[in-house]
Amino acid sequence: MTTYTTNIPAGWYPDPLGLPQLRWWDNHTWTDEISGARAPLVHQLVDVAFADPTEVEFDDEPQRVAASAPTAHETTPKPTLANTLRQLEAPRAETAVDSEAAGDPTVSARDSSDSDDDSDFTAITSEWAQVAEAIKIAASSAQPTVLAITSPSFPMLVIDVSERAYWWKAEIADFPMFPTDISIRSHVREEVIMPTGAGFDLNPLLWMIGTTGYAHAEAPWLTDGARYRLRRWPNMTSLPHDADQLRMTSILSHAPLSAKELSAIAETEQVAANSLLAALSLMNILRVLPGATSDEMGAPAPAPAPRGFFARLRGRHKK
Repeated sequence: MTTYTTNIPAGWYPDPLGLPQLRWWDNHTWTDEISGARAPLVHQLVDVAFADPTEVEFDDEPQRVAASAPTAHETTPKPTLANTLRQLEAPRAETAVDSEAAGDPTVSARDSSDSDDDSDFTAITSEWAQVAEAIKIAASSAQPTVLAITSPSFPMLVIDVSERAYWWKAEIADFPMFPTDISIRSHVREEVIMPTGAGFDLNPLLWMIGTTGYAHAEAPWLTDGARYRLRRWPNMTSLPHDADQLRMTSILSHAPLSAKELSAIAETEQVAANSLLAALSLMNILRVLPGATSDEMGAPAPAPAPRGFFARLRGRHKK
């Protein structure tokens, strides 16, 4: 998670993403250490100063004991979340438990069969596909939405869709192509504690999610037969791409085409055109135009119109 300067003391605090658990803050960054302690939390901004030691001091030990003992007419107060936090010890290196081990409720239990390398490729690619669909839904929301994405295959991924930024310990060059058990949680930005450090540009991540999640399927939000044209060039130097993807992107900058037309002109498979269109659509740099009719899609290219006298004369002088 992002490191930034703050005066907040180290300690156990409610998870910054509003999850029902406690996470260790080391005075510089949120760590992967979580506590097994549970308390009913709500997704809201939290005043983290409540865990500071109190200023109340008693004069002597008898007074402290008398004050803490309940009377016959009093009921023992329920322990507050602040008291629970103060009673927890800091994590030690020899007893540290990673969030993926057992404590994080957002991490699904590992199944021994998931380690099989011969698993169905379609099921694996659908993991990133559901992330892409969650991003499309969040982008159309009227409220600024933050997505918290967890998986045993990679560190927690936080995406601020409206700000087009993300926070992730993983590098784009090490993008996990075949993640397992992805879990997605959607939050309103004002109801969670966001990292104050600068996030990364979202476009390279959207490119990888689109091209990976729909490598063998068409994105559900793409209209069948519709034509798409590039509104602006993406920064290809920051996007891992091959020659076919670069050629198809260049073709889309000159003419509106459907996935079928694009694959035919670029001489590639239609699934490659579908994945490219999904990625560019996630990046919001495609212009959608009315689709071609079935007659247009199956008709041969029209013959060139006959040239007039002056056109033939100009062509003769150019030779």
